[in-house]
Amino acid sequence: MRFLLISIKSEYMIIKYLNVKMKIRNNSKRAATVLMQVLLPISVLFSTMLQAQDTGFFKQPYGHDYEVAMAGRMKDGIDNFLTTYTRKVVKERGQLWNRILTSPAAYETSVINNRNHLRQIVGAIDPRSIPNMTVRGEPGQGGKIAETNKCVIYRVEWNVMGSLKSEGLLLKPKEKIRASIVIIPDADESPESYSGLAKGSGLALQLAESGAQVLVPVLVDRDTRYSGSDDLVPSNIWRKHTDPDSASVWTNETHREWIYRQGYIMGRHIIGMEIQKISSAVDWLKQETPEVKTGVMGYGEGGLLALYAAALDTRIDVAWVSGYFGPREELWKEPVYRNIWGLLAEFGDAEIAGLIVPRNLVIEPCPVPKVEEPRAPEKEQRNFGLPGRLETPSIAEIKSEYNRLLEFFKKSGNINPDFFLAPFANHYGSAAALSSFAKYLKVTPAPITKDILRNNGNSSEDQERQHRVFDNMVQYIQDLIPTSDRTRYAFLKGDMSSPKTWDKDMEAYRELFYKELVGKIDQPLLPMNTKMRKIYDEPGWKGYEVVLDVWSNVFAWGILAVPNDIKPGERRPVVVLQHGIGGLPSTSIDVKSYNRVLPALVNRGFIVFSPHNPYQFSVRKANAIKKSVFSVIIPQHKQILNFLKSLNYVDPDRIALYGKSWGGRTALMVPIVLSDYKVSICSAYFNDWVDKAVSVHFRNSYFFEGSPGIYVWNMGNTFGHAELASLIAPRPFMVEAGYLDGVAAPEKVASEFAKVKRLYDVMGIGDRADLEFFMGGHEINGVGTFNFLHKYLNWQAPVSPTDAQQVSPH
Repeated sequence: MRFLLISIKSEYMIIKYLNVKMKIRNNSKRAATVLMQVLLPISVLFSTMLQAQDTGFFKQPYGHDYEVAMAGRMKDGIDNFLTTYTRKVVKERGQLWNRILTSPAAYETSVINNRNHLRQIVGAIDPRSIPNMTVRGEPGQGGKIAETNKCVIYRVEWNVMGSLKSEGLLLKPKEKIRASIVIIPDADESPESYSGLAKGSGLALQLAESGAQVLVPVLVDRDTRYSGSDDLVPSNIWRKHTDPDSASVWTNETHREWIYRQGYIMGRHIIGMEIQKISSAVDWLKQETPEVKTGVMGYGEGGLLALYAAALDTRIDVAWVSGYFGPREELWKEPVYRNIWGLLAEFGDAEIAGLIVPRNLVIEPCPVPKVEEPRAPEKEQRNFGLPGRLETPSIAEIKSEYNRLLEFFKKSGNINPDFFLAPFANHYGSAAALSSFAKYLKVTPAPITKDILRNNGNSSEDQERQHRVFDNMVQYIQDLIPTSDRTRYAFLKGDMSSPKTWDKDMEAYRELFYKELVGKIDQPLLPMNTKMRKIYDEPGWKGYEVVLDVWSNVFAWGILAVPNDIKPGERRPVVVLQHGIGGLPSTSIDVKSYNRVLPALVNRGFIVFSPHNPYQFSVRKANAIKKSVFSVIIPQHKQILNFLKSLNYVDPDRIALYGKSWGGRTALMVPIVLSDYKVSICSAYFNDWVDKAVSVHFRNSYFFEGSPGIYVWNMGNTFGHAELASLIAPRPFMVEAGYLDGVAAPEKVASEFAKVKRLYDVMGIGDRADLEFFMGGHEINGVGTFNFLHKYLNWQAPVSPTDAQQVSPH
């Protein structure tokens, strides 16, 4: 480091010395200016280095270990920023509410937009069917599986919406029905444990014997046995020799995570679909006995669903939430299937509970289910499950959230929440909580039936039922795939009569994309405070490490490669070269699959910047406040562009973005927002995104990866890869894909690109959209893409490229 600083100062002093000598010898300011122009790239860079203050950077020699440490520093900084920013977002949450407390009716009207938004972000949006309850029973038993003196128990199934069904137990009183109740077990509990048919609380049976008609639906559980397939379509089905394991992959993803992953991109959520099952149960109960009160009770995952269902469905008179209520600011630590896009920007548990007012709510603090994920892989399972755990909040935390709820109504004399916060209990179903719930429903609790009833059902039915419920929900989401193209066609519309009209019409979509799918962070960039040092000195070019401030704790970082032959006053085009996941700034120089693309480009005369992209920071922390990986990456690229445009040997109108793999994802998304990228090249990434991220039938699906960052809420109904490229249009756009690349089958790439090519052709600019296939894998090819860069950055290609000007496999 000391040597580098001495070298920098020496070169700078030589420039100053020569400048003075020229003035003395020639007495000519013009001559001094000419010499400074010759040495301009060096002088500008080194003077910038001298101006940079020591902030802890550059204390180690540049190398792989240093890059890894810097990547970690960037990740930690973003995490710290998001922690602080989350507090800011939560503090400003009240701006999204306008509660009018003059009357219950006025209050309901004032929160209707909040309620509808909650419904949207949990994906409870599809119209439900008229419920048709079917009894499932063994032959000769009339569908009845158990009976007491006061009630009969049936296994039932009912339609919810489309092909989605629900199953569970119906406990029907023999005498007059005094209330209707939906009891929602935790995900790992069975309806039988609530109904006196297996070890458990028997709470549903107790309420049924009190005169309530009770439905107990089955939730998708947290097991892993069905999360995979023995019949996958291989990554490259046309090849003679395929991976023998490619058709059979099983994972340790829980069933709930498996559902969450495919639903999220389609604007559906396991939480929303199970809420729809609860509301459908309410539909049937109201149809049967409209005159009685309706309540919901849930524990653990069921407690979450009871709270949300009551907030969304105003027909529910009473909700009993057990083992769930508390602070939610660390939602990102909970299992991934609780990840709700932007939840904390508008809702905590207090806000959701506030939507139940003026109806009744019982909150029962008790230990939450013991959940630590991912589970250890079993047998042949692969370790793709995402981390998450449940922790019981303290009494103080629960009371704090409850008091926050009461504060919403403190100044009202017309609306006083009739809620009950029960004492902490060692298990759900405490006498205090039950008594309050029953009182609100106007029923008297019957004595607890301690004996387990004889279950006339098949002993293997529970597991078979869980498999049916799981498969049915999977199929419901998979059925959305074939129609998603039409949904996106209906969504994205513009005037294709000319590039200008299309560009104008896309502005609203670009803003929507940034705000709703990426999640824009409305915070101004800091001054760049550029920090630089020389780290490469090659025959044809020099390379510099560059660090730029973005926000507090957040910085942009990369390698700037500058050709040695820049002429006085010349402005060169720039290629920003983006690595993929797990990459580092030097990846485009040193990693085999990149084939030394950076040296090849800079030896052709392009200025090249190779930034680090932080794909794997706390994405879920960002999601909770309606932010994503690109909420940070786009401002980092904005600052990089600011830096590049500040260099007086850079042509600001000739800057391209060329990315591989996740860098290709960057090249497909960042230019939508940053129009200073005049050319975009997406390598080893572009494909049919819905199939890639939602379909459970392909070996190369993201179901068989452990990355949470690819999940973008409702992307399947709005912006597939063709639609993203359409937002880049009319700027030049190119796709580079290897026939042997496991990211996507070539026919999927070609089919998706055809939509892009059609758009460009219709606008009369078909030459600006190009696709190159090559015989290779997940790598940079650098043939057609290099020609594309030369053409659209208006830089003469070498007639006979030297070895140094071509990509070269290691």
